[in-house]
Formats: sequence, structure tokens, C-alpha cells
Amino acid sequence: MNVNEFYNNNFDESARLSGNDNRHKVELYRKRFLYKYTISHVKPKKIIQIACGTGVHTNWLCENYPDIEIYASDIIPKHVEQLNDYPNLHKRVWDCTDKLPEEYWSGADLVIIEGAWYHTEHNDRGKIINNIKKINPKCVIIDWLSAWHDTMQRLLQDKALPEDYAKPRPDSPFVFETEWDLEFMLNVFNTVYLYPVDMDLRFGFRDLNEVDDETFQKFINMMNLTVQVYDSDNTYLMNATEHGCYIIWPKEISC
Repeated sequence: MNVNEFYNNNFDESARLSGNDNRHKVELYRKRFLYKYTISHVKPKKIIQIACGTGVHTNWLCENYPDIEIYASDIIPKHVEQLNDYPNLHKRVWDCTDKLPEEYWSGADLVIIEGAWYHTEHNDRGKIINNIKKINPKCVIIDWLSAWHDTMQRLLQDKALPEDYAKPRPDSPFVFETEWDLEFMLNVFNTVYLYPVDMDLRFGFRDLNEVDDETFQKFINMMNLTVQVYDSDNTYLMNATEHGCYIIWPKEISC
């Protein structure tokens, strides 16, 4: 796909996460919960954030962790230009399947890959992994989407499901292959965990936009208490998760 064309002409990531749609705010709050959790365990001095987009998470990281050096990059020049200026922020335009930038060779304690993984075809994901190995971080967070993401969105919007319900694929530029991802990464890393960001069950709410702000925040807190980190062997989770993160933890840290 042409990622530049998609994000330059068709999509506003900041509006999606910071707008009025509570379904997307689930992602915003859940990922921030994960970042807090991970940072409290890893205690990084340097974070490399890949595919930072328009900086919704980047700005939050810089503001809440001013003592951590944040190295943020994105393939879209317009996105990098939109990033706020912080004393601890280092930003650049970079395609994460290309050669690792010189300032990244010094390593980082934590690497966060936002949307780059599911925008990258299978035969190029190895290039991302090779760059991660060169950085050699203590922990890696990789944002992912599963085929179930499209299925559950269709159900919630009362749309027809694809004929191949068992493994639906949307007509979109994204690559949904959670099973393939896990098999691939487990051949490279010893431990990969799953962190669900969204859930299809939604604790009984058919449409999160129908609830008031107080109820919505209670819903988020409930998710944070009840849905944590799962071992990748728990593949049943794929049937209950639209969107989540792969977490590659150092051995000495327990989930």
C-alpha cells in the first residue's frame, strides 16, 4: 500500500484518537495504561517510538516522562512536522524497514512500534525485527490488529459479515495475520505476550458512545483491572480481541 497517500489524503489519526468516538478512546486510554505499566517495570532512560504518527502518544510520553529521552520517528514527513517540541524529544522521518539511524544504534531500554507493523507486508516485517535486534532493548511493544477487528466492527454496525467468517479479511490496506505474527516472532524471541486493547464484549455495552463520561471511565478502569497480559499460548484470546499489542519482555521481568 502507499502509506503516504493513505495518511496524507484519507486519514487523520489525531482526530480518531482524540475525537468524540469512545470506541477509539478505549485504545487511547488502554495503551497509555500499558505504557505506564511497562515504564514502571523497565524504568527506561531512552525510548524509541517507531511510527509515532501525529504524536498523540508521543506528546503524552514527553509530558509525563520529562526525564526519559524520547526518539520518535514516522515515515510521513507531515506527521513529524506536527510533533510538539519538547526538551526530551528527538524526532526524524524514517521508514523502519530501512537502515537503522545512527542515533538508534546506541540502543534503548524500550522500543514502541505503533502502526508500522500492520502496515508492513510479511516479507518486510523481518527487516523491522532485525532493526529491533540491533537496538537490543529490554522490552518491545508492537501494536497489532487482528482479522477479528473487522468482524466485530461489522457486527457492532449491523453490517453483513464476510462469507469466510472463520478468518475474515477486510477490503483495506492493512495486513491482519495474528497467527502468522506469533509463529514468526516466537521463532525469533523466546517470549511474546499478548495485551488486548479493545474487547468485543465491551462489558455489555453495544455502543460505547451511548454512555456518559463517568460510566465510560468506569468501563476503562474495569478493563484495566480485569484484562492484563496473556501468554501467547492463550490463542483463544484472538476470538475476543480486536486490537492489541505484542509485548516482548526481558526474562527477568514477570507479567
